[in-house]
Amino acid sequence: MATQRGCVTSVTLAGKMASTRRQKAKNRKTVARTPPARSPKITVIRRPGAGTGKPRQGPEWEAAPATLPAPVRITKDQLQRLLAMDKKTRGARVGALVYIGVANVAQCLWCPTQAVLKSRANELEFFSEHLRTRVRHAIRVGEITQPPRSPEAWLEIGERATFQQAERAARAERRASAWQAKLRTESVRAHVERPGGEGPLEMGRRLEQEHGERHFKMRWSFPWRRYVIVGEPDGLTGRYVYEFKSTSQRRYADSRREIGRAQADLYGKLFRRATKRVHLFVREDDGSVVFEEPVDEERADQLLDTFEQLDRGALHLERPEPWKCRICDFERSCPLRVGRDR
Repeated sequence: MATQRGCVTSVTLAGKMASTRRQKAKNRKTVARTPPARSPKITVIRRPGAGTGKPRQGPEWEAAPATLPAPVRITKDQLQRLLAMDKKTRGARVGALVYIGVANVAQCLWCPTQAVLKSRANELEFFSEHLRTRVRHAIRVGEITQPPRSPEAWLEIGERATFQQAERAARAERRASAWQAKLRTESVRAHVERPGGEGPLEMGRRLEQEHGERHFKMRWSFPWRRYVIVGEPDGLTGRYVYEFKSTSQRRYADSRREIGRAQADLYGKLFRRATKRVHLFVREDDGSVVFEEPVDEERADQLLDTFEQLDRGALHLERPEPWKCRICDFERSCPLRVGRDR
């Protein structure tokens, strides 16, 4: 009986093994017939007028291609024509300075004349950033889903948007996944070609990435008298604006710190924050100084007033220290030097 039970056991095991082989073969055939899973559609382009632009899936979103459309590149000549059209609608002369940057205004502490000359030289770039910022906001909230067809339409995009609306939309987009944010904000771009290489601006951004703090960022432009001020703090929290500055040597730390404070005051005034946090990094010894203090709006107003008066020719200043002139990119065209040479 032991031998019989053993034989029965062997037959049972053999049957189970055969059944297992048949099942595996069936599974392989099923897998072979099953088509590969398709990647999900990217559904992130909003219907115009639907909601607040918060990133979410659902009936309010329309299907969009998984690949980004080619960026719209506006040439320098096209930008200059758009800038002339924009100034005309504002009632300003073509040669008048309208678009300025916060960083340049803060340079009034270093040399007010340089701040104005640099702003005039950079106006087209600030205008480009103004356009790009408005277009990105319009994409975020579903105002547009494709590039404008006429030059006039570029100037109308996002003109009614407020800073509060833009901040809410930008923070909502930050909470979205990276590919959603890229698809919405990079599908239309205003771009000015610039030569390669790491200049002072690029180096400052690299040092900020390596040594600065990580905070939410956003760029916006604010009307002030006849100007449009374009600015992007290095960080923006619910309580303070964050400004990162770097300098090559410790002996320049005091002047860089004061410029950083002035720039943070301007950001605090424009972006409506009561506190500023300034971070100074010294490359010579890899040292950092970080401090917080209340935003001084009165000081920010004084800087803007000084800039405006000098731009209008209503303010005449003495020439700064000679060593500042020697390292200035605008020494040859500086009116202070021309006046002295005469």
